[in-house]
Amino acid sequence: MKPDETVVIERSPVRLLLQIVIGVVTTALSAAIVFMPDIHVAYLGIFLRTVGFLGVLFCGLGTGIAFRRLVATAPVITISPDGVRDYRVAADPIPWSVITDISTWEYSGQRFMVLAVKPGTQERLGLTRMARWTRAGNRLIGADGLCITANGTKIDHDTLVQICEGYLERYGAGAG
Repeated sequence: MKPDETVVIERSPVRLLLQIVIGVVTTALSAAIVFMPDIHVAYLGIFLRTVGFLGVLFCGLGTGIAFRRLVATAPVITISPDGVRDYRVAADPIPWSVITDISTWEYSGQRFMVLAVKPGTQERLGLTRMARWTRAGNRLIGADGLCITANGTKIDHDTLVQICEGYLERYGAGAG
């Protein structure tokens, strides 16, 4: 790979189909809990139904998001001399000049590439609604930066981080 070329990372239909299948199964199991007949212990019944409703809500939402990503046609991540763009995080590339560090954060067996950005620049990056909503929660559980995952794409986490670190070294604020 030449250091001035653009790397385009697309979705992996197989991975997304697997996520959809798992999402449908977990949503169905949650719905079964909600509509389970004859729960005799009153407090346990309320607790189980609450868990079931939350499962239907979150698993169903996740399944819908995975399906939407499966039918979308745009690439997921684009890495270029201008910056890194993950359409799930920001509409425009995040310039290398505002990225101060790249690290890996792991949560529930899933690894994320975390881009630390210069203070005060995050508001100007045009973050997606989801990235803005999850930013504070991610910070509370240990991911202080913009999170990009290789999940659902045709690249693995380590390769994604390696490519981005190379571009940051070449095009970042401290590059000579």
